[in-house]
Amino acid sequence: MEHDKYWAERFEQLTEAELRKADDLSAEMVREYRQTAQDLNDDIQRWYARFAAENKMSLAEARRVLTGRELAEFRWTVDEYIKYAKKADLSEAYIQKLKNASARVHIDRLEAIRMQMAQHVEKLAAKGNARLTDVLRDIYPDAQMRTAYEVQKKKGFEPFARIPEEDVDRILKKPWVSDGLNFSDRIWRDKERLLNTLQGELTRGLIRGEPYGKIAQRIAGRMGVARSAAARLVETEAAFFSSRGQLDAFRDLGVEQYEFVATLDSRTSETCREMDGKVLPLSEFKPGITAPPLHCHCRSTTCPYFDDEFTEGETRAARDPETGKTVQVNTYFRYEEWKAVYVDKTKTYQQWRRDNLFERKILKDVTEQFLNDKQKSGGTLTVPPQSVYSVKDHREEIRVAEILQESIGDDMVLLTERNYEGLRTPDYVWDGTLWDLKVISSVNAVHNALRKGLRQIAANPGGIILWMAGDRMKLDDVVVAVANRLYRSAAFDLKLIIGKDDAIVQVLKYTKKE
Repeated sequence: MEHDKYWAERFEQLTEAELRKADDLSAEMVREYRQTAQDLNDDIQRWYARFAAENKMSLAEARRVLTGRELAEFRWTVDEYIKYAKKADLSEAYIQKLKNASARVHIDRLEAIRMQMAQHVEKLAAKGNARLTDVLRDIYPDAQMRTAYEVQKKKGFEPFARIPEEDVDRILKKPWVSDGLNFSDRIWRDKERLLNTLQGELTRGLIRGEPYGKIAQRIAGRMGVARSAAARLVETEAAFFSSRGQLDAFRDLGVEQYEFVATLDSRTSETCREMDGKVLPLSEFKPGITAPPLHCHCRSTTCPYFDDEFTEGETRAARDPETGKTVQVNTYFRYEEWKAVYVDKTKTYQQWRRDNLFERKILKDVTEQFLNDKQKSGGTLTVPPQSVYSVKDHREEIRVAEILQESIGDDMVLLTERNYEGLRTPDYVWDGTLWDLKVISSVNAVHNALRKGLRQIAANPGGIILWMAGDRMKLDDVVVAVANRLYRSAAFDLKLIIGKDDAIVQVLKYTKKE
């Protein structure tokens, strides 16, 4: 059997690799935005130096018509941009706009610099759109194929069809957020907003008669804001298409459940912390809601969840925030547990887990209430005929049943191992509900015991009985293991009795998580 640690670690690595492509593009776009900002600064500086006295210019002066020489220089610049626009496959409307500007005899100075601004911003948007398209066209199918490989490597290899290029393009063009815009639409929308903002800053500066330095400073600030927005767009879109690639692979391979995996470090958002470790049906996989990205800069991922696969005693890697080194924690040690022990250092692992599991009201200690309510309630203990039930082979089941009946009461019937249909049954019918006994010799055995027990009582759940047979087992450790397994996979309310030797040690009530 395989532990889901493998899946979590592998898919964290896969997602990290995909998002590194976005990081590289973000860094590239930052450089492009900075270069564009510098080009804008140079253009405005030259413009002011040529037309303004003492770095000041009135709006009226700015609207003076270009001289013959100046117009010739402007036309040369526009012609160069026309060639670029055609090569970059910009819109025919924009190309026509450039041609019209080039053919005109009268162009004022303000219009000329505004046109130069437009040229820079159009070029920036076109390059960003092309590069992001390329990166997303790589990320989406790559995530899908790598996901398929990782799942099949453990579940068995079978043919898997590569997604056609036309389907990739179709998916890339399809909006995934409520405003109906895809990433390309957003780039061109943001381009228009940026251009209007920059041209507005220039005009307002001229109206006020401001010197070049003030206008240039504000324009640089606006470019900085736009640069940050572009980086967020790249990261968010990359996270979505990585997630979408995983989803499509899960669907193709018949994966029924997935687990949300949050990156364990101090930058993890509260939203992702709450989702970390949750197992959901694939039908509920919705990026932005139950799957990454949940927010900007989201680094979480998902992995397949197979309830029938488990390896005991595994660990999960986490980053120590003080040393920066990688440490190993229990594989069920989710973000909240890690933070309390390794970041806040307010409690030991056991102290925090013991206190907070019950505050979350997923588990309640009902030992006193349960024993008081049930004690001396009477009832009978029924053992099947020896013809179908071997007393010798079921000594422990009978011994525990006698302890429970004597301590709590109520009618209890021991069941044969299989029913008339040959299906495996739980150990008891107790007070009209199904109960199963699991004798455990180690804490690691709790997970497998509960996984099997939950299946056996699912038809009419009463609870599971864990009887500790190991001398070195601590109750707190058992409760931690119980809480993690129930939180991950129990789909119904139940009670859990923990016993040792000849006594009930603790009774827990589990309420199905929302």
